[in-house]
Amino acid sequence: SDVCSSDLPPSRDADARVRILHLSWEYPPEVYGGLGRHVQAIAEEQADLGHDVVVLTQWVEGAEREESVRGVRVVRVPMDAPGVTDWRTDFLPWCFGFNTAVARAALALAAKWRPDVLHGHDWLVAQAAVIVRTATRVPYVTTVHATESGRTGGAIVSEQSKGIDATEEWMVGLADAVVVCSDYMRSEEHTSELQSRLHLVCRLLLEK
Repeated sequence: SDVCSSDLPPSRDADARVRILHLSWEYPPEVYGGLGRHVQAIAEEQADLGHDVVVLTQWVEGAEREESVRGVRVVRVPMDAPGVTDWRTDFLPWCFGFNTAVARAALALAAKWRPDVLHGHDWLVAQAAVIVRTATRVPYVTTVHATESGRTGGAIVSEQSKGIDATEEWMVGLADAVVVCSDYMRSEEHTSELQSRLHLVCRLLLEK
């Protein structure tokens, strides 16, 4: 069955200019670092500007499955691989189950609420984002919050690191626009092929 309910809470502004769907592996109350807070701040700023914003993220015990927070509709999806309960012990299998769950939820949502923009945050939602982009033909924006090369100091040695690094490269290659959050990240991602698609976001602005 679909992991989204048949009808989401109504949007705060029925005439919102843009429908924006964020995919993120973390979102309050489940936050591991800066990514979740960044997505929350961007989503709430977009909602304040009058846009219709939905965030799809993981469900954790005690959290609401669906709720509206400061104008943002937050939909939390349960894992498709219930045997892999903690990303800390089986990271890549957990990510696989998470991505299939998010992809199914996003496609169910798009059948009744079609986004104008799909915004995936980091490699952890890359597979889900590409599936949704392919199925809906919605423009796909990815924010690269960090790279595996940066996290490991350039030592892409383990099979896990190689897999993550390859996923990041694949994700960036398929995105219609790539967002980074610092000059350092821009230097990591900057290539001549990427130049027209690479954007630096320093403040909470929704740019055309």
